[in-house]
Amino acid sequence: MSEKDLIPRLDACFKLIKHAQDSDKSANPMLDRLQEQGLVYAGFLTDLQENRIQNPGSVAEMTALIKEFCQLIETEFPPLQPT
Repeated sequence: MSEKDLIPRLDACFKLIKHAQDSDKSANPMLDRLQEQGLVYAGFLTDLQENRIQNPGSVAEMTALIKEFCQLIETEFPPLQPT
């Protein structure tokens, strides 16, 4: 999976988190932290796409973390049904 493939996957994870936030009326702070972490990863992917990453050694490590994050979200939150 390339870095470009991670962008739509991360977008889908944001939708799952948002759906969980909308469904959980108790304002679960864990969901806020997951969303914040996802924003960090989205910023990294944006910088990568725009060639702003100065340390290419960090790319493999960060993409592995993003994949792990997405796997966690996809495992813990049920997929959204098409509307």
